Amino acid sequence: MDIRFDGRTVVVTGGSSGLGLETVRKFREAGGNVVFIGIEDTCALSPDVLALGEYRKADVSSEEEIKRLAEYVDMTFGGADILINNAGILIPGAAHECTLRQWNETVAVNMTGVFLCSKYFIPQMMRKNHGAIVNTASMSGLLADDGLFAYNATKGAVVNLTRSMAVDYAKYNIRVNAVAPGHVRTPMYMRGAEGFGGVEIMDLGMADTYPLGRCAFPEEVADCILFLASDSARFVTGHNFAVDGGITAHTGSQRHWDRIVKEYETANA
Repeated sequence: MDIRFDGRTVVVTGGSSGLGLETVRKFREAGGNVVFIGIEDTCALSPDVLALGEYRKADVSSEEEIKRLAEYVDMTFGGADILINNAGILIPGAAHECTLRQWNETVAVNMTGVFLCSKYFIPQMMRKNHGAIVNTASMSGLLADDGLFAYNATKGAVVNLTRSMAVDYAKYNIRVNAVAPGHVRTPMYMRGAEGFGGVEIMDLGMADTYPLGRCAFPEEVADCILFLASDSARFVTGHNFAVDGGITAHTGSQRHWDRIVKEYETANA
């Protein structure tokens, strides 16, 4: 399947690293005009990254900055055809550990950021009577992870706001879908591995947890984002696409039981 985006303007939030950057790269390779957003100063990005499209520093939780960005895209490119709401943050902690500041910060980026970008780019798509939006949700929006209260809550909200927007804007030929990745081997994954004793131990945990025996690579999730944004998915809307190596498809009970039995037998050998 040859998916192309020639002549289409693609806006990607959280596009300067990790999954977002891989998504920018793939849209560019497929011929799209890419505007990608991050919180880093331009001087902090490599020339190779900057060559992928037009980079704009912006805070997705700031209405003023997103409104200004949307106006720029409209004047420069004639409006957005595709919006990828990928920016997100993760602050660990259970409910009693989460401060109000941490809660508000997580909501501001993971929920309000999706709302603001959609609010200001959707009218451009309505004017064209076509468009596609792909939101980055998470398996943590479908099921709950231990100790990720605010993240779980906001990603669950993204799952349902995706459905809501899909219903509201179908009459304008605007499709709205989401991807729900499991763990993805990004810089965030590598940093998180430090708290578990290193990447090798983290990878062993992923091999034991995921039916496919590992976590995802960024390009594997980005491929699904491109498909949902493309005409190949022209009759798909309101769908939350789990890109999770099968982790939400099983209970995990047999794997955990096998491990417990093995540990018991080893301890009592």
